[in-house]
Amino acid sequence: MLFDLKNDPNEFNNLAKDPTYQGIMLEYATKLLSWRMEHDEPALTDMHLTPEGSAKPGMRSR
Repeated sequence: MLFDLKNDPNEFNNLAKDPTYQGIMLEYATKLLSWRMEHDEPALTDMHLTPEGSAKPGMRSR
């Protein structure tokens, strides 16, 4: 979701799919992913869904 808070303070117009804002979306998606990787918490990220939809601990090396 991406909003122009100056012109749309009530967040009615989601600009995320507007091609005009593709660069901004990419910039912020990159920032979010970088932050997520830096603050990785294995207890939250090592869970994987099975085909049945239940969760099981994942195996990952560090």
